[in-house]
Amino acid sequence: MGHLGRLKEQYRDLVARLDRAPVSLPEAADEAAEAARREILEILYSPEEAALAARMPFRPMSPRGWGSPWTRSGGASSRCASAAS
Repeated sequence: MGHLGRLKEQYRDLVARLDRAPVSLPEAADEAAEAARREILEILYSPEEAALAARMPFRPMSPRGWGSPWTRSGGASSRCASAAS
């Protein structure tokens, strides 16, 4: 996974998460494809959203089952958990 070295940390975590999904993010064939993929991720996700999406479960669950990664005080994840309750 050499493509992970050039992404910001939040996006690296998201790519690693997407690679574990049943349908993974395709590996970039060359530098131009890698740049396009990086740009797509940055358009679709802000750094905060990428960090949050990297921790989302594969299967649906209730907010009560989200656990500690979702309940950090003051962060976007706690606001999402509060809004969903």
